[in-house]
Amino acid sequence: MGHFQAQSPAQILLHVDGGGGTGKSFLIKVLSSHLQVAALSNPSPICRVAPTGVASNQIQGSTIHSLLRLPVGGAFTDLPPADAAALQSRLRHVKYLVIDEKSMLGLEQLARIDARLRQAFPERNFEFFGGVSILLVGDFFQLPPVRQKPLYSTSTSLSSMERRGQAAYRLFDRTVFLTRVQRQAGDDQAGFRQALQELREVKLSIPSWYLLSSRVQAKLTQSEANGFKAALRVEAKNLGNGAGQAPSDNAGNLSNKFPVAKGARVMLTTNLWQPAGLVNGAQGTVYDIAWNAGTTPREDPPAVIMVDFDKYDGPSFLTTNEGRKIVPILPVTRDFLLGNETCARTQFPLIVSFAITVHKCQSLTKDQIVTDLATRDFQAGISYVAVSRVTSLQGLLLEAPFDRQNLYNYTPTDGL
Repeated sequence: MGHFQAQSPAQILLHVDGGGGTGKSFLIKVLSSHLQVAALSNPSPICRVAPTGVASNQIQGSTIHSLLRLPVGGAFTDLPPADAAALQSRLRHVKYLVIDEKSMLGLEQLARIDARLRQAFPERNFEFFGGVSILLVGDFFQLPPVRQKPLYSTSTSLSSMERRGQAAYRLFDRTVFLTRVQRQAGDDQAGFRQALQELREVKLSIPSWYLLSSRVQAKLTQSEANGFKAALRVEAKNLGNGAGQAPSDNAGNLSNKFPVAKGARVMLTTNLWQPAGLVNGAQGTVYDIAWNAGTTPREDPPAVIMVDFDKYDGPSFLTTNEGRKIVPILPVTRDFLLGNETCARTQFPLIVSFAITVHKCQSLTKDQIVTDLATRDFQAGISYVAVSRVTSLQGLLLEAPFDRQNLYNYTPTDGL
């Protein structure tokens, strides 16, 4: 706290490194809490961001794009005066920016963060990141950025923005390492922790291969396997030729069908109410499912899905006996183009988070996961991220046997 309370503190540009489950998210929350206490009644001096909605939700933060108003998929330009003034007002009291899941951050995106912070702090726009202290938190053994060069890239073929990002990244000259695994704690999980460390380094030993292979579905008892089953499938309404075959990316993040049941874990796929925590990536549990009068469950789509979101902080629509606030989620309609045809899809803006992609699960902790190691990773860290989400070996189910050679002395592509 001495740095925050100093009159003219030097800028901090720091790495915080640690494998999955070493307490990185916990450290971010503790640091944020202490800084808020030190700030007394003033606004918090720290902002927390991450590349994805799921990861940002885990640290009660924002996505990088939403906080800094970065374009998604478009060319980067300075904000117009009104938007710049709004950003400056939003960040006026901010002294520290924590960027979580740094492995998913690319050189160009770091350059955009640098440029936007210089615009947010014009009196210090001659300094990298506008003089704001930056903590880069994460694990480079996990997933790399999508369609960008990673921060550690040694490529000599860089764009001007990538060179700016590289120059900024090279200023991070200090690192704190977190080495004690908290997620898979206990003496009974020592072998699993060892297997995860070997999986992280793509050096899976024969004993660890045998250990993980014991969790292949065919080797589990029927009662164990029954703990990983799904239920009802909800199908979307589609309008337009071929709309039913359109992937969710083309249809406003609405799935054509998804399995759902009371008690199922689900994830919101759109921003409904950001201040209350109903953001893209927010997770919760289905409390109930209701149909309109005169309709037939399992034949007709539900009218509403009632969800107990983990971090909802708004008014109560329905409160359980345990004091949990239940939120009604209604179907939404998204229009989209498929070739020259205008199409529409009506569906609940939810997906079942038992079956999310590995990219969406980075930063999460789960009691149970089902995954598949049979296919060689097409990106660095996929197998490690998937398996290291679970808190115990007993909570892991592998769908099929896998070849140890896929996870030993193999260097996957970096996804560029």
